[in-house]
Amino acid sequence: MRVETSKRVMLVNSTSSVLANLINISVLVWLQQYLLKKSSISDAEYALYAILMSLMIFLPLLSTLMTGGLGRYVVEAYARHDDDRVTEIVSTLMPPLLGVCTAILAIGSLVIWHIDWILTDDPGLIADARWMLALLMASAVLHLQLTPLTVGLYVRQKFVTISLLNLLTQLLRVSLLFALLFGVGSRMLWVVVATVAARLFVLMITVALSRRAVPALRFDRRKVNYRSIGAVASYNTWNFFGHLSGQLQIAADPWLLHVFGTPNDVACLYVAHLAYDRLDSSSIVATQAVQPTLTALHATGEKRRLGNAFLRGSRYGLWIICLFAVPVMIYQRDLILLYLGEDYINAGTCMLLIFGQFPLYYSTLLLPRIAEATAKVRRMTIIGVSINALNIAMSFTLIRYLHFGAPGAALARLLAAIVALPFLVPLALRLAGVSFGQWVRVTVIRGLMPAVVAAAVWLALELLVRPTNWITLGACTAAGAAVYLGVLLGFCLEPGEREDLRRLLTRLGVVAETPEPEVAE
Repeated sequence: MRVETSKRVMLVNSTSSVLANLINISVLVWLQQYLLKKSSISDAEYALYAILMSLMIFLPLLSTLMTGGLGRYVVEAYARHDDDRVTEIVSTLMPPLLGVCTAILAIGSLVIWHIDWILTDDPGLIADARWMLALLMASAVLHLQLTPLTVGLYVRQKFVTISLLNLLTQLLRVSLLFALLFGVGSRMLWVVVATVAARLFVLMITVALSRRAVPALRFDRRKVNYRSIGAVASYNTWNFFGHLSGQLQIAADPWLLHVFGTPNDVACLYVAHLAYDRLDSSSIVATQAVQPTLTALHATGEKRRLGNAFLRGSRYGLWIICLFAVPVMIYQRDLILLYLGEDYINAGTCMLLIFGQFPLYYSTLLLPRIAEATAKVRRMTIIGVSINALNIAMSFTLIRYLHFGAPGAALARLLAAIVALPFLVPLALRLAGVSFGQWVRVTVIRGLMPAVVAAAVWLALELLVRPTNWITLGACTAAGAAVYLGVLLGFCLEPGEREDLRRLLTRLGVVAETPEPEVAE
């Protein structure tokens, strides 16, 4: 098979992607702290960057509309040894992308020229704003235009290489930024210059490696066939509406709290959502890394393995997310008191409610990936858009009329997740080709058993110890985590998983290799 579908490859790809994501987050956190606390950049200049980035927010949605299904359909064609189809997809997408990019540049040029209409607070920053927006726009357009030529590493599942390229981007970005900040002077302009330069340099490397991995990724005017990409266009459109509704739902709560609540409500919800988002983003990155494998299994008719991957992947997701989410839910009050103080205690309540979504959604963690692999995203998008609309309506009611504040917004999210479950589970089981009994037995019971047992330990320690400092909080969390891992390893692994774990520990030298039994002559 041209696309590798082994469990080892999926594990390596997911792990490398998560580690790269954690490094990116660490660099981002450090950079923001440095710019705000240690540099001489003013608050107005720092805010300028945030304002300009908000003007660019439509481009990711546009990219989804134009290229959202590119990777999926190229993987399918490549797995079927249809290189002509790969070239046809790439060649057909390139001209429309050129037209869209030209339109973006034209509109962007007008915005850049009249940027003083938007930035009225500090006329002294207008020149920098024009340069920053021009660089950001040019970089985004070039990335969008070359997207069809960059999916080769994704198709060949070179996620370790992709992670290394992401790391190279961050290293170049930080190195250039330090050179400019200390060699030329403290300006937010240098943040954009360093970011754009690093991204464009790595983009050129990515294109070269991608085309070497999949030579069929090329433009051929004779292969342009707009009738052949109807399925791709439909897939992209449904994905676009799904992403759009998600962005609107995320943006609605802070706006509602700003209008009908207090600044403290906005801050409390932001803290809770930030913690949720950081955990969820890592799982998204990990599941994206297995997407080519799932698509290849569908393309080659491996329905049984596709179903097993859904059950196993969703169970792994429950194991990992509950190990972090359950102690946060139990110790949320202690955590917020130690981290932020009494003034932000509602952030703990928000975390309890928002983190309650994890066991519900993660029981069908691979549903979006299975839907993408089978190219059946329409029904999932309709459910998602409907649930997001319901979420916004409930948030408005709880905040505006019941005056629940930030906890009301968090409660609306949990209620929406509960309502979604009866719709998402049947869809997931149908697309994955597994029964309800299989799902309950293999995913739900095995996936939640460690969390249920460990939760009893964490709750008992909360009542008996009542952590008042970071040391006791860490000790209580570690004690429950030990029970969690003990239950997982002792009662929840399948025989094949035990054997895989034994092999891994043997390879790492943790356990001695079991000698082969001697055969009597």
